Amino acid sequence: GALPEAALKDLIRQIRDLDMDDVRRQIAENSENHEGHSH
Repeated sequence: GALPEAALKDLIRQIRDLDMDDVRRQIAENSENHEGHSH
């Protein structure tokens, strides 16, 4: 491949960290939204 294996693994790790940050943010938003509703 064009990227060395170490660079590829680092890139994957960064993407995974970003994904987890986004997931946590969405979970936080969802839990806040559900608590705010009075159904």
